[in-house]
Amino acid sequence: MRLVGQRLLRFLNARLTFWALLALPAIFMMAHVASGRLGYVIQDSGTWAARFFVVTMSLTPLMMLFPKSRVMRWLVKRRRPLGVAVFLYALLHFISYLIREPNLTIVAIDFWRIEIFLAWMAFVLLAVLAITSNEWSLRRLGPRWKSLQRLSYLAGGLALAHWLLTKLDDKIVWLQVAPLIALQVYRIARGLRRRRAGASSPPARLGGARSDRPDRVSCPCWVCRPTSVRQ
Repeated sequence: MRLVGQRLLRFLNARLTFWALLALPAIFMMAHVASGRLGYVIQDSGTWAARFFVVTMSLTPLMMLFPKSRVMRWLVKRRRPLGVAVFLYALLHFISYLIREPNLTIVAIDFWRIEIFLAWMAFVLLAVLAITSNEWSLRRLGPRWKSLQRLSYLAGGLALAHWLLTKLDDKIVWLQVAPLIALQVYRIARGLRRRRAGASSPPARLGGARSDRPDRVSCPCWVCRPTSVRQ
């Protein structure tokens, strides 16, 4: 019995299993593709891209709230696949849109509609973030990499505006986004409290014991938070 439990745990922790879970919504969308209902694919792929984005961006504040949670640690270890899933579902969203509307003249005209323009801008930012979320880009860009990855907040704002402008019922959007906004407010408030506490603390005495442990900063990457990277 113990051996069966170990094998089951190993199966659940496998990367392929997690990727299969992330792909489940796309598998169900294939039924719409087979029946030619691309409108449903456009709607569902955009919705799931937004949902995975909300989950990914919520990991840091949730880890702050529940630092000892095994579930949170399990999710944090898989934040990179979650971030990639955001981009892949957004990519499916745009591919479905372009397939349903093959006339490039109409696509060019629709581009300047505010809700479509915001969607294109959010997609471009997500593509940049996905391409640069790797060790090679971190080494290549240096200090600029940190600022670049903070564009995830702008991408999220643009995607939220696009979502609100294209949804018939705004309540559905806010029900899914409100928890993320609340968690981000908590994270910012906690950071400000710590900064004030650090500013009010007495300075360290000269000649005191110096720690050999290097300073650490939180990685701002949309898929890597709250990983720490050494300065």
